Amino acid sequence: MEKFIRYLEKQNYSKNTIYSYRYALTDFFKFLGGKTITLFNTSKYLKSQVSKYKPATVQFKKHVILSYLRYSKCKFLDEIESIKIPSISNVFFNTINNQMFETIVETVKKQEVKDLFKILYYTGIRISELKQLKYNKNKNSLIIFGKGMKYREIPILKPINNINFEKYNKYSKKQIYQLIKDYWPNWVTPHTFRRSFCTNLIRKGANIKIVSMIMGHSKIETTARYLHFTSSDIIKELENHFD
Repeated sequence: MEKFIRYLEKQNYSKNTIYSYRYALTDFFKFLGGKTITLFNTSKYLKSQVSKYKPATVQFKKHVILSYLRYSKCKFLDEIESIKIPSISNVFFNTINNQMFETIVETVKKQEVKDLFKILYYTGIRISELKQLKYNKNKNSLIIFGKGMKYREIPILKPINNINFEKYNKYSKKQIYQLIKDYWPNWVTPHTFRRSFCTNLIRKGANIKIVSMIMGHSKIETTARYLHFTSSDIIKELENHFD
């Protein structure tokens, strides 16, 4: 497992992601109890998790195991991949809209903190990507170094046009969480800004392929999962059809 973890580090996975992978694999190996990984005991492990955790958690554990087996050149990878996990139930997520964003940012006195929130909201970047953010003056865009040593460009929108972006490399994860806690409702996390950025774009009719590229997703299916509807969205849609 340690070789796999070092491989993830070389692929520029974030510390949080590596921690999650290590935790999931440790739990898997603990279940095996020293036994060799086989199709039977891997399937048995995943099925045992269904009764303990939410479908999304079990899906993540399956993804981690598949990543490890792919790295290990496992012969029965396809069979593991075909194991069915109960589908994820519909969950309503809260997202930040423009009105809420402007109202809360207006209460922030320090301009640097205002701009930090603007960067998160108008770029959708991960907070781990904030550390290596680069400004491309020629194109007026941001160079983002993401997972797997991949980089992408994000055009700078008007609300963040005059920000000194590289100033924000100094902010730690702990500092950002604390600032969000100071000003935002308790359901807002750094990832809420990313989810809101993606969701708001798609709701306004943006091409999902372009959104996927901006978000740094390798698969469009990942982007599609960011299109979260609130309960008020559902009610509004129903009222449009049943006056």
